[in-house]
Amino acid sequence: MNLKAVIVSLLLISSFCVQSQSKEDTSKNNPQSDEQEKSYINVVGPQPFSKQPESPEEAPEPEPEIEEMSQDERLALIHALEEEHGPHHQSLIRELIILGVKYAEQGSNSKARDAYLRSLEIHRVNFGLHSPGKFAMVEQLIIINRAMGEWGEVNKYYEYLYWLYRRHYGEDSIELVPMLSALVAWKTEAINKQLYGNGETLFKEAQRASRRARDINKQYDDNRQLELELEAQALTPQ
Repeated sequence: MNLKAVIVSLLLISSFCVQSQSKEDTSKNNPQSDEQEKSYINVVGPQPFSKQPESPEEAPEPEPEIEEMSQDERLALIHALEEEHGPHHQSLIRELIILGVKYAEQGSNSKARDAYLRSLEIHRVNFGLHSPGKFAMVEQLIIINRAMGEWGEVNKYYEYLYWLYRRHYGEDSIELVPMLSALVAWKTEAINKQLYGNGETLFKEAQRASRRARDINKQYDDNRQLELELEAQALTPQ
Protein backbone atom coordinates (compact mmCIF):
# COMPACT_ATOMS: atom_id res chain seq x y z
CA MET A 1 0.00 0.00 0.00
CA ASN A 2 1.50 3.37 -0.99
CA LEU A 3 1.89 6.19 1.48
CA LYS A 4 -1.09 8.24 0.31
CA ALA A 5 -3.36 5.20 0.47
CA VAL A 6 -2.16 4.47 4.01
CA ILE A 7 -2.89 8.00 5.19
CA VAL A 8 -6.29 8.15 3.51
CA SER A 9 -7.20 4.77 4.98
CA LEU A 10 -6.55 5.89 8.54
CA LEU A 11 -8.25 9.22 8.02
CA LEU A 12 -11.39 7.56 6.70
CA ILE A 13 -11.48 4.92 9.45
CA SER A 14 -11.02 7.59 12.11
CA SER A 15 -13.72 9.67 10.45
CA PHE A 16 -16.18 6.77 10.56
CA CYS A 17 -15.43 6.17 14.24
CA VAL A 18 -16.12 9.84 14.94
CA GLN A 19 -19.41 9.72 13.04
CA SER A 20 -20.59 6.83 15.20
CA GLN A 21 -20.06 8.84 18.41
CA SER A 22 -23.19 10.01 20.18
CA LYS A 23 -24.37 13.32 18.78
CA GLU A 24 -26.34 13.96 21.93
CA ASP A 25 -23.20 13.96 24.10
CA THR A 26 -21.18 16.26 21.85
CA SER A 27 -23.99 18.71 21.17
CA LYS A 28 -24.36 19.53 24.85
CA ASN A 29 -21.11 21.46 24.88
CA ASN A 30 -20.78 22.51 21.25
CA PRO A 31 -23.42 21.96 18.57
CA GLN A 32 -20.72 22.17 15.89
CA SER A 33 -18.33 19.65 17.47
CA ASP A 34 -19.45 16.65 15.33
CA GLU A 35 -18.58 18.46 12.11
CA GLN A 36 -15.35 19.81 13.57
CA GLU A 37 -14.16 16.39 14.65
CA LYS A 38 -14.91 14.87 11.24
CA SER A 39 -12.89 17.62 9.61
CA TYR A 40 -9.76 17.11 11.65
CA ILE A 41 -9.56 13.39 12.36
CA ASN A 42 -9.86 12.00 8.85
CA VAL A 43 -6.48 10.05 8.65
CA VAL A 44 -3.94 5.90 8.90
CA GLY A 45 -2.78 2.52 7.59
CA PRO A 46 -3.86 -1.09 7.80
CA GLN A 47 -5.99 -1.30 10.93
CA PRO A 48 -6.35 -4.51 12.89
CA PHE A 49 -9.78 -3.82 14.39
CA SER A 50 -11.61 -0.80 12.97
CA LYS A 51 -14.51 -1.74 10.70
CA GLN A 52 -15.69 0.00 7.57
CA PRO A 53 -19.29 1.29 7.52
CA GLU A 54 -21.90 -1.35 6.75
CA SER A 55 -24.64 0.83 5.28
CA PRO A 56 -24.84 3.84 2.93
CA GLU A 57 -25.98 6.02 5.81
CA GLU A 58 -22.74 5.25 7.66
CA ALA A 59 -20.47 5.78 4.67
CA PRO A 60 -17.62 8.26 5.24
CA GLU A 61 -17.19 11.45 3.34
CA PRO A 62 -15.17 11.38 0.08
CA GLU A 63 -11.46 10.73 0.43
CA PRO A 64 -9.75 13.78 1.91
CA GLU A 65 -7.05 15.49 -0.09
CA ILE A 66 -3.60 14.96 1.41
CA GLU A 67 -1.42 17.96 0.76
CA GLU A 68 1.99 17.08 -0.64
CA MET A 69 4.66 18.75 1.44
CA SER A 70 8.06 17.95 2.83
CA GLN A 71 8.67 16.85 6.41
CA ASP A 72 10.08 20.28 7.25
CA GLU A 73 7.06 22.00 5.70
CA ARG A 74 4.64 19.88 7.73
CA LEU A 75 6.59 20.54 10.92
CA ALA A 76 6.46 24.25 10.11
CA LEU A 77 2.69 23.99 9.56
CA ILE A 78 2.26 22.26 12.92
CA HIS A 79 4.31 24.99 14.60
CA ALA A 80 2.21 27.68 12.91
CA LEU A 81 -1.03 26.04 14.07
CA GLU A 82 0.33 25.87 17.61
CA GLU A 83 1.26 29.54 17.50
CA GLU A 84 -2.14 30.55 16.18
CA HIS A 85 -4.47 28.23 18.10
CA GLY A 86 -2.48 26.79 21.01
CA PRO A 87 -0.92 23.33 21.68
CA HIS A 88 -4.21 21.41 21.97
CA HIS A 89 -6.19 22.69 19.01
CA GLN A 90 -7.99 19.93 17.12
CA SER A 91 -6.51 21.00 13.78
CA LEU A 92 -3.21 19.52 14.99
CA ILE A 93 -4.61 15.98 15.15
CA ARG A 94 -4.75 15.46 11.41
CA GLU A 95 -1.30 16.93 10.76
CA LEU A 96 0.32 14.89 13.53
CA ILE A 97 -1.19 11.66 12.23
CA ILE A 98 0.02 12.35 8.71
CA LEU A 99 3.44 13.17 10.14
CA GLY A 100 3.44 9.91 12.11
CA VAL A 101 2.53 7.85 9.05
CA LYS A 102 5.34 9.43 7.05
CA TYR A 103 7.84 8.87 9.85
CA ALA A 104 6.78 5.20 10.02
CA GLU A 105 7.14 4.88 6.26
CA GLN A 106 10.74 6.08 6.61
CA GLY A 107 11.45 3.67 9.46
CA SER A 108 11.62 6.47 12.06
CA ASN A 109 9.43 4.50 14.44
CA SER A 110 10.26 6.44 17.60
CA LYS A 111 9.30 9.75 15.97
CA ALA A 112 6.17 8.16 14.53
CA ARG A 113 5.14 6.94 17.96
CA ASP A 114 5.69 10.39 19.47
CA ALA A 115 3.48 11.95 16.79
CA TYR A 116 0.70 9.38 17.36
CA LEU A 117 0.88 9.83 21.13
CA ARG A 118 0.55 13.58 20.83
CA SER A 119 -2.39 13.29 18.43
CA LEU A 120 -4.05 10.91 20.91
CA GLU A 121 -3.59 13.37 23.76
CA ILE A 122 -4.99 16.29 21.75
CA HIS A 123 -7.94 14.12 20.75
CA ARG A 124 -8.60 13.32 24.41
CA VAL A 125 -8.55 17.02 25.35
CA ASN A 126 -11.01 17.92 22.58
CA PHE A 127 -13.32 14.90 22.41
CA GLY A 128 -13.08 13.09 25.74
CA LEU A 129 -11.76 9.83 27.15
CA HIS A 130 -14.02 7.39 25.33
CA SER A 131 -14.33 8.75 21.80
CA PRO A 132 -14.33 6.00 19.15
CA GLY A 133 -12.16 8.30 17.08
CA LYS A 134 -9.31 6.98 19.26
CA PHE A 135 -9.64 3.42 17.95
CA ALA A 136 -7.50 3.86 14.84
CA MET A 137 -4.85 5.84 16.71
CA VAL A 138 -4.44 3.17 19.38
CA GLU A 139 -4.31 0.47 16.72
CA GLN A 140 -1.51 2.38 15.03
CA LEU A 141 0.35 2.52 18.34
CA ILE A 142 0.07 -1.28 18.55
CA ILE A 143 1.53 -1.59 15.06
CA ILE A 144 4.40 0.85 15.67
CA ASN A 145 5.33 -0.72 19.01
CA ARG A 146 5.35 -4.16 17.39
CA ALA A 147 7.80 -2.82 14.83
CA MET A 148 9.98 -1.49 17.64
CA GLY A 149 9.81 -4.71 19.66
CA GLU A 150 8.33 -2.81 22.61
CA TRP A 151 6.20 -5.72 23.78
CA GLY A 152 5.16 -4.20 27.09
CA GLU A 153 3.74 -1.24 25.19
CA VAL A 154 2.01 -3.59 22.73
CA ASN A 155 0.30 -5.29 25.66
CA LYS A 156 -0.63 -1.94 27.23
CA TYR A 157 -2.31 -0.69 24.07
CA TYR A 158 -4.17 -3.95 23.44
CA GLU A 159 -5.61 -3.64 26.94
CA TYR A 160 -6.37 0.05 26.43
CA LEU A 161 -8.15 -0.66 23.14
CA TYR A 162 -10.24 -3.35 24.82
CA TRP A 163 -11.17 -0.83 27.52
CA LEU A 164 -12.20 1.69 24.84
CA TYR A 165 -14.32 -0.94 23.12
CA ARG A 166 -16.11 -1.75 26.38
CA ARG A 167 -16.75 1.90 27.14
CA HIS A 168 -18.08 2.58 23.65
CA TYR A 169 -20.09 -0.58 22.92
CA GLY A 170 -20.98 -1.77 26.43
CA GLU A 171 -19.78 -4.68 28.53
CA ASP A 172 -22.04 -7.28 26.90
CA SER A 173 -21.97 -6.13 23.28
CA ILE A 174 -21.34 -8.68 20.54
CA GLU A 175 -19.01 -6.08 19.01
CA LEU A 176 -16.47 -6.95 21.73
CA VAL A 177 -15.93 -10.47 20.37
CA PRO A 178 -13.44 -9.61 17.57
CA MET A 179 -11.48 -7.48 20.04
CA LEU A 180 -11.47 -10.28 22.61
CA SER A 181 -10.35 -12.79 20.00
CA ALA A 182 -7.49 -10.51 18.97
CA LEU A 183 -6.58 -10.03 22.63
CA VAL A 184 -6.42 -13.79 23.16
CA ALA A 185 -4.30 -14.16 20.02
CA TRP A 186 -1.85 -11.53 21.29
CA LYS A 187 -1.56 -13.09 24.76
CA THR A 188 -1.00 -16.50 23.18
CA GLU A 189 1.65 -15.10 20.84
CA ALA A 190 3.42 -13.43 23.77
CA ILE A 191 3.48 -16.72 25.65
CA ASN A 192 4.60 -18.89 22.75
CA LYS A 193 7.35 -16.51 21.62
CA GLN A 194 8.26 -15.43 25.18
CA LEU A 195 7.87 -11.81 24.14
CA TYR A 196 6.59 -10.25 27.31
CA GLY A 197 5.62 -10.80 30.91
CA ASN A 198 4.95 -13.86 33.01
CA GLY A 199 3.62 -16.80 31.01
CA GLU A 200 1.27 -17.95 33.76
CA THR A 201 -0.22 -14.48 34.16
CA LEU A 202 -0.66 -14.08 30.41
CA PHE A 203 -2.30 -17.50 30.20
CA LYS A 204 -4.84 -16.55 32.88
CA GLU A 205 -5.56 -13.27 31.06
CA ALA A 206 -6.07 -15.13 27.79
CA GLN A 207 -8.40 -17.58 29.52
CA ARG A 208 -10.49 -14.74 30.98
CA ALA A 209 -10.78 -13.05 27.61
CA SER A 210 -11.74 -16.31 25.93
CA ARG A 211 -14.40 -17.07 28.53
CA ARG A 212 -15.76 -13.55 28.18
CA ALA A 213 -16.09 -13.97 24.41
CA ARG A 214 -17.92 -17.30 24.89
CA ASP A 215 -20.27 -15.79 27.47
CA ILE A 216 -21.14 -12.93 25.13
CA ASN A 217 -21.63 -15.32 22.22
CA LYS A 218 -24.22 -17.29 24.17
CA GLN A 219 -26.52 -14.29 23.95
CA TYR A 220 -26.48 -14.28 20.13
CA ASP A 221 -27.35 -16.67 17.34
CA ASP A 222 -24.86 -19.04 15.67
CA ASN A 223 -24.74 -17.16 12.37
CA ARG A 224 -23.71 -13.93 14.04
CA GLN A 225 -21.14 -15.82 16.11
CA LEU A 226 -19.59 -17.42 13.03
CA GLU A 227 -19.45 -14.06 11.26
CA LEU A 228 -17.59 -12.46 14.17
CA GLU A 229 -15.18 -15.38 14.55
CA LEU A 230 -14.25 -15.12 10.88
CA GLU A 231 -13.87 -11.37 11.23
CA ALA A 232 -11.61 -11.78 14.24
CA GLN A 233 -9.37 -14.20 12.33
CA ALA A 234 -9.01 -11.66 9.53
CA LEU A 235 -8.32 -8.75 11.87
CA THR A 236 -5.79 -10.32 14.22
CA PRO A 237 -2.28 -9.03 13.38
CA GLN A 238 0.09 -11.78 12.31
